[in-house]
Amino acid sequence: MTKIGSSHIIDSQFFGDDYSTIASRAIFNDLNRINRWLEVEKALVRCQIKMGIIPKNIGEELLGKGDVGNFDLQRMLNNFKKTKHSLIPVLKEWESCVSKEAAHYIHYGPTTQDIEDTAQMLEMRDVLDIAISDLKEINKILCSLAIANKMVVTIGRTHGQNALPMTMGLKIATWLDEANRNYKRLIYCRRNLLVAQLF
Repeated sequence: MTKIGSSHIIDSQFFGDDYSTIASRAIFNDLNRINRWLEVEKALVRCQIKMGIIPKNIGEELLGKGDVGNFDLQRMLNNFKKTKHSLIPVLKEWESCVSKEAAHYIHYGPTTQDIEDTAQMLEMRDVLDIAISDLKEINKILCSLAIANKMVVTIGRTHGQNALPMTMGLKIATWLDEANRNYKRLIYCRRNLLVAQLF
């Protein structure tokens, strides 16, 4: 018997991918999220190596082992349940893969929120990339439809009733104009709103 009762629309067996896509599901996948946390941690390690805070050989050991593929996932899952903490089980798994000396430098300085908020910006970046790409394609389609229908006459509408005739191309061009403004807003967001947090 099929289990029914998803608590979130993107996991719904009724709606499937109507509220998500394969690409967006990959972004929000548990293991990808943990790897993003590790990506931020490793970026910090690289900076700390450059600044002389972490010895180069230690930093290279951390960078080489800081991947969820090196972790015992069942033990990490058990530790999530035990600690109720979002990051500590990940850090403990990373520690188990490296020398005792290297383990001392894992998560050296940042807070959990520093790592997770910055990683969430990476998620937003990836979502924005999908939305920007999709909207660019929509704009191309709308442009083609506006040109193809520039001489097709249709009834205008005003206050829920017929108005003077207009062309279908003009109507589609107004959709294109709005969609293009939305595209520019997404480009602005991609350029200006994705920031790191390290306090």
